[in-house]
Amino acid sequence: MAAPVTYATCETSDYVGTGGGGTVRRETWKVFSSELVNGTASVESAISAAINGIAISEFGFFGVWLKATSVAGAPNVTVTFEQSYDDTAGNYASPATGGIVVATSVSEAAQVFLIAPVPLPRIRFKVQGITGNQTDTLVTLYFFQQG
Repeated sequence: MAAPVTYATCETSDYVGTGGGGTVRRETWKVFSSELVNGTASVESAISAAINGIAISEFGFFGVWLKATSVAGAPNVTVTFEQSYDDTAGNYASPATGGIVVATSVSEAAQVFLIAPVPLPRIRFKVQGITGNQTDTLVTLYFFQQG
């Protein structure tokens, strides 16, 4: 499994009004930015060399924006997420249910997915090229959380 070429970055972190006088915290993370997924290779997200996953415990709603492109033909990737209780690389695991964002994506159009992580405090993402994926597939993925 390959480390990403660029690390995930928090693009926005703010509080917004709910209209009822309350506020809601939200974050937008750029997880992959035109990350190469060559053929059947895979890549997993990281925040830095020392931090594997994104903290999610204070949020309740989660989504993913995905775009995979290829000049050579249609991309074919699987996107999943793994979670951990302590951010140790070896402790990340896929939830028994709900760990798949998209099983097969051959569309080059942007796609948005609702995800439902289990109540563990850290999350990371993995993109896997599957049969028929091109050698020049580039993946951009944003992760949104609000709570």
